[in-house]
Amino acid sequence: MAKVQKLFFQSASQYEEGDYVIHRDCGIGKFLGLKKISIQNIHKEFIALEYLNADKLYVPIEHIELISKYSSNSHKHIELDKLGSKSWGARRQKVKQKIKEAAKELIKLAALRMGKKAPILEKCDVTYEKFCREFPFLETKDQLNVIEEVINDLKSTKPTDRLVCGDVGFGKTEVALRAACVAVLGKNKVQVAVIVPSTLLVMQHEKLFRERFFEFPVNICTISRLNSKQESEHFKDLCRLGKVDIVIGTHALLAKDVKFNNLGLLIIDEEQHFGVFQKEKLKNLNSNVHIVSLSATPIPRTLHLSLSGVKDLSVIASPPLKRKPITTYILPFDETTLKEAIVQEIKRDGKVIIVTPRIRHIPELEKLMDKNLPEIKRISLHGSLPPDVIKSHISSFKQGTYKVLICTQIVESGLDIEGANTIIIDRANMFGLAQLYQIRGRVGRGDKQAYAYITYQPKVKLTKSASARLDVMRSLESLGSGFDIAAADMDIRGYGNLLGEEQTGHIRDVGMELYQKMLAQEIQDAKNSEDTAIPSHEDFMPNVNLKVSALIPENYIDNHQTRLNFYKKFAEIHEGEELEEIYRELVENFGPIPQEVENLVLVMQITELAKNAYVEKVDETQIGFYLKFHQNKPKNVEKIITIIKDGKHKLNFAGEHKLFLERTACSTDESSYMMLKHVLQLLS
Repeated sequence: MAKVQKLFFQSASQYEEGDYVIHRDCGIGKFLGLKKISIQNIHKEFIALEYLNADKLYVPIEHIELISKYSSNSHKHIELDKLGSKSWGARRQKVKQKIKEAAKELIKLAALRMGKKAPILEKCDVTYEKFCREFPFLETKDQLNVIEEVINDLKSTKPTDRLVCGDVGFGKTEVALRAACVAVLGKNKVQVAVIVPSTLLVMQHEKLFRERFFEFPVNICTISRLNSKQESEHFKDLCRLGKVDIVIGTHALLAKDVKFNNLGLLIIDEEQHFGVFQKEKLKNLNSNVHIVSLSATPIPRTLHLSLSGVKDLSVIASPPLKRKPITTYILPFDETTLKEAIVQEIKRDGKVIIVTPRIRHIPELEKLMDKNLPEIKRISLHGSLPPDVIKSHISSFKQGTYKVLICTQIVESGLDIEGANTIIIDRANMFGLAQLYQIRGRVGRGDKQAYAYITYQPKVKLTKSASARLDVMRSLESLGSGFDIAAADMDIRGYGNLLGEEQTGHIRDVGMELYQKMLAQEIQDAKNSEDTAIPSHEDFMPNVNLKVSALIPENYIDNHQTRLNFYKKFAEIHEGEELEEIYRELVENFGPIPQEVENLVLVMQITELAKNAYVEKVDETQIGFYLKFHQNKPKNVEKIITIIKDGKHKLNFAGEHKLFLERTACSTDESSYMMLKHVLQLLS
């Protein structure tokens, strides 16, 4: 979970000059950039913040975790805090009280979940391996990790509730297929329900599931408006009698007359399309069912629940081999551009999708096609067509009978059309951000370069939120931007109360990143409420004053945003392997590690150890180190006395509530710092 949170907040916390940020102890300020300060030939870098009345605050870079980005969907109401004012503290305390209540509720929900029992689903190794060999692609490392996480979930008696978040076309469906394989071909066979938001996706999943399970004794059926009434009744009977293994359907699966004989696994594809009420009905299909949800762009509330630990969260962040970013153009709608884009794609034997937000706009686009490109065969598609017509039209387009498909957002959810590598989105300002991202993802699923033309009507004045959505789409062309979209969606739409349906909440008072940190702390405090003598870890940040230059030099990395990103990475290190990974990245991109960077890591490590030992200040002198405890309350006085009596570490009292660690005459700087780290570990 910590790794996933890190991935999300790295994408959510890109600071540009002028951005609003929050200092945990000082409140809302404005980011002014990084400032290098040198004292007695010791160089350090600080985060420069501006507060009310143009007051400045310089935050040591090793305290970067005190800073988080502040986002709001109504920037005009943001006011800077006044340094030294009690206003921020009062607001933060108010939110903290609400978070305490949320933390208790989350612990209660987790306890209820732990109290339920689900069927233990284990794979049959031979059958499972055979099924996996049918996958026609090479799995990515992320994909394999997520598959393993899901399979481990299914083996537990605790009901699974996991969100698999991965970009469009990154292989989430294969995770679902392998989970289904464990459920229907494993040691304890159960039924599987796969619910999707559209009839088109029902068609696609039915085809895919039948192909993958073709060689296995698995019965598959669908329930949606594509079925005749007679077919639906027949499939419902089979489902109730346990004579069907996998049922794929739309929200029609939620009907009261749909009953299962032995439902064990529920897969929710494109979960962002289902509301809170629908999801509760899904859970009621069987209170002890395992649930695996899939989404490229989870809605704010779902992502919030996942980051808070109510739902387990897995991320597929790496793209499939040879996948290329979609080249994206955002521009006013223009007939000439439309014609050139279509001709260019047809020349390379591809297909074009034109998406418009309303059925009434389709005839207008058909006329433009007839006028500009009468020789190119086109077909239209929307959700109000009869089921057999939808099947026929999509099949004809997939087979290449028609080269251009004009449609509504019916193609948004999961549709995979081979050879479709250009998409034109008409009136893009009428779509939501996640919708735009999903629609754009209908192209570029292979190794060919794909193009997206996101257009708006030239004479239409765009709203502020519509402009914001288009700006986000303009900025995100790289592969794996699902978390960036989720973060931006939170900015534009608001965050949502953790335990309520409304898309507003206390998060806007303190920002998402700080809210999550506060929530994690409150959950931990609630679990350890019996030990109230120990002060909260959140209450202070140690000041570590070593006589070394500790920073990433500008002549090593000149871009401030890149330096900031690495500062955040260093601050979030918890394991030695993570440090080695960052060092490899630095060496590969910027060359050998400078001593100043090594010093920075040392300062951050000592800061973390001091925090664990409740040491508020570490001051280096020529003869040793002075240690001062937070609120003059050592964590364990008996332990301190034991260490002093032992005599191995030259540690002594230096006045009340202070310790002095002596540097021996023969010790080097390196060995002295190692000794300091060791003593802080002993004091923890």
